[in-house]
Amino acid sequence: MNANNNLTTGVNMKRQTLTIEPRQLITYKLTADGATMNGRPTKPRTFGGFRDLLHAMDDKQEAKDIVRMAQAYHFEIEGGRAYANVMYRDGASEKLPFTRTALQQFLSYIPGVRYGDMSSNWAKDEKGDKLAMLLTNYCKLSVEKELLVRTINTINGPLIRSFHSSTDGRGYQPFNNSQLLDTLVEHGDEYANATVLNFWLGDNGMRLRFAAPEVGNGSIVHPDVNFKDVYHSKNPISAVDLNNSETGFGSIKYGGGLWTPTCLNGITTYASEHQRTRKHVGSAEVLQQWMLGAIEDVCMAQRGVLEKYETALNTQIDNVFEWLSEELKDMKKTHAITDQFIDAVCTSGLHDPTTPKENGFSAASCGQAVALIAQQAPDFEQQRLEEQIAMHIMDRAISQHATA
Repeated sequence: MNANNNLTTGVNMKRQTLTIEPRQLITYKLTADGATMNGRPTKPRTFGGFRDLLHAMDDKQEAKDIVRMAQAYHFEIEGGRAYANVMYRDGASEKLPFTRTALQQFLSYIPGVRYGDMSSNWAKDEKGDKLAMLLTNYCKLSVEKELLVRTINTINGPLIRSFHSSTDGRGYQPFNNSQLLDTLVEHGDEYANATVLNFWLGDNGMRLRFAAPEVGNGSIVHPDVNFKDVYHSKNPISAVDLNNSETGFGSIKYGGGLWTPTCLNGITTYASEHQRTRKHVGSAEVLQQWMLGAIEDVCMAQRGVLEKYETALNTQIDNVFEWLSEELKDMKKTHAITDQFIDAVCTSGLHDPTTPKENGFSAASCGQAVALIAQQAPDFEQQRLEEQIAMHIMDRAISQHATA
């Protein structure tokens, strides 16, 4: 009997995690053998193909935005899992679990309650759950703020994906990934046929990189990209990088740079040249208008990027290790890079077989060395920062060492 009681107790005491963890949904990349999605071979995809995919995901998720005063969200923990019970005027309520992102955002508006304390110290057992519930709901009473909640459907039921302040158009404005891609295609039909080089999608962010348009004689054409041809040419191609977060984890970003295959197994580098950034603030129409301006700005700036790379190849640098190390240490004062990153660039990056150095080390060698190590970044936000540094380093090398 004791054994049975212990078994039953063990089942009843099994706790869920406090929140639902963010998912990594899609990882796509162009390779020498075609393309892969989530590690499996697939046909190469275009910009329009991913636009259709995102719309299909929207249809399944059925995102809904709820704007209520903070007091309308009653905080609960049951079986270890955190929920918001949304109260309605007719006495009905809707109980929805939090993603980790949503709970972090919700608690950021509650004075005296922090996510780290709740997850690490308070909500560890049934007594801790009750304490966390009482404290959160009590502290929430002083919050006179409208909060915008976005809910989505998943295979396990609806959940709360994000919490943000909502203040008469001056607060957070949701902007779907599909809306972002729609804006580009509506601005120019040619974007629909652009070759996608990389695509990453998670609950907290999207990154889409595609071949930039070729501009000439009044026409705009997106080239077909063959990975092997670009690799064997040893020359990068002009590319565009598009970033967004439907949970407010990052701003909308639209930029251009250089994409280089460095190995036939699918490894590439990217050096970011031009970028426009916009927070999710204002109406959807304002964000769309900003996006149209960013498209034009980046397209114009991209026109000389390949010529710049040719100049970089012909700009030789003596004492390259000392020069590059000192330049990166100087950039460390204003950029979030580490000594380990600098060491890796000056050793592994410069010595890598794919780093151009046929005629000695050049400005292009320095930029590509940084871009190569950037691919090891722990997340795509850090990777984006380091890719921007790659182009900055190449620019500095040209300005300091190019001969007239």
